Amino acid sequence: MEPSADKPLHQLPHHVAVIGAAGGLGQGILRVCRADGIAFTAIVRSQPERIVDVPRGSRVVVVTSLADRAALTHAFSDADVVLTALGVTRTSSEPSAMLSENAAEVEAAMLGARVDRIIIINTLLVSLPGKPASQAIRFFSWMPGRIGRGAREQQAVVDALGKGAFSAVRCELSAIVRDSPPR
Repeated sequence: MEPSADKPLHQLPHHVAVIGAAGGLGQGILRVCRADGIAFTAIVRSQPERIVDVPRGSRVVVVTSLADRAALTHAFSDADVVLTALGVTRTSSEPSAMLSENAAEVEAAMLGARVDRIIIINTLLVSLPGKPASQAIRFFSWMPGRIGRGAREQQAVVDALGKGAFSAVRCELSAIVRDSPPR
């Protein structure tokens, strides 16, 4: 049976939890949610005031550490799926902000909230789980400051996936291409 124009190929979630919602990528995800009528929980470490125009059924939750299983479980409670939109900020080098360091806690919180799907948003530069880091990611990893930290963390998250992180839930690695049309 072929899909018809009135039936979508994939059913959209009703409620998403967005880790890193205050950043540029997170804000973009929230815009899509608003446009498509998807409720969201915007999870931020700080600056909850950056999340504006919160529709009915949506909320903003401050979780200061990805190691805080109880806070994450509460934040994930209504969600069908967790999306990560973690960027590189002046505080993102702290272990409590790194998904690679806290994957087990995030996964346990998801299971506690009965959320069985996570979409980890990354760049095209990283290698697939279990593969050596790409030449581009190795180059950017050596750069000082935010760029180097970001490249190292992105590859560390993918490496954690290759070692079994998020194996108790459905996990997708999604690459974002700048200025690409939505699918």
